[in-house]
Amino acid sequence: YVDFNYAGARVKVGTQGVAIHRSFLFDNDFSGITVAAGGFSFLYAKAIEDATSGNVGDDTALYSLRYAIDMDTVKFAPTFTYIDADSDDNIYYIGLDVDAAFDAVSLWGTFIYNGGEIGNLDVSAWLAAAGFTFKVSDMMSVHGQAFYATGDDNPLDNDVDSFVLAPGTASYYWSEIMGFGIFDEAASNGSPADLISNITALNIGASFAPMDKLTLTFDLWYAMLNEDNNAALDEDLGFEVDAKASYKLIDGLTLDVVGAYLFADDATTGGAVDDANPWEIGTRLSLSF
Repeated sequence: YVDFNYAGARVKVGTQGVAIHRSFLFDNDFSGITVAAGGFSFLYAKAIEDATSGNVGDDTALYSLRYAIDMDTVKFAPTFTYIDADSDDNIYYIGLDVDAAFDAVSLWGTFIYNGGEIGNLDVSAWLAAAGFTFKVSDMMSVHGQAFYATGDDNPLDNDVDSFVLAPGTASYYWSEIMGFGIFDEAASNGSPADLISNITALNIGASFAPMDKLTLTFDLWYAMLNEDNNAALDEDLGFEVDAKASYKLIDGLTLDVVGAYLFADDATTGGAVDDANPWEIGTRLSLSF
């Protein structure tokens, strides 16, 4: 892409990447234009380009306008986003990101209302998320987050109550098994994975740095579907335990070793008897420069 300044604005034209609302709404590479000036930023993205007739989200364009308000310890960013698809889907989002930092505590929140139309159906949905990090000492910190995205309580009516994402636009990584984690390979059955919709999730965790190059992170997750439209089954996805060790081999080169185990509930197993609980062990070598 081309990155230049013009008339007091910073402009990027070409293939680039951006995240909107902490990746809850959009996180991808795209061909388009971004313009930033005086706290405002405007984005035009050709989010999906597919000439095949009949595909959902064919030639999807995304427009987003954001205004950043910096009040030193607290930052606000109201954002309006509109998605226009050739498949007659016209969806909009009104959202707010909040970030705050107070000594050893940092807080964040994201709130999004989702409206518009999918074909002849009216959309009315929302998403709320919040998190914190508390620095206990130079060696230890505690963190947590929670998010809620509406589901559709009646798929047969004329309304869409579930939080809607255009295909291929969003990618919010959370737990290792239910939410793709760092490997982005597969998610457990029943979970929306990185496309946050129709789910409630809660997390608490801690990080330890016993030495300069080593960080140990432990997380506990609970998740459930808000609407599963199956009265015979529980809506719980289950409890997940994650553990990760990150070791900095040299500057820019890090080794991650990950282990995770999901105590699966009915929304994951589908009510199957004696179904095995999912588990995961893996390593990642990452290079940054």
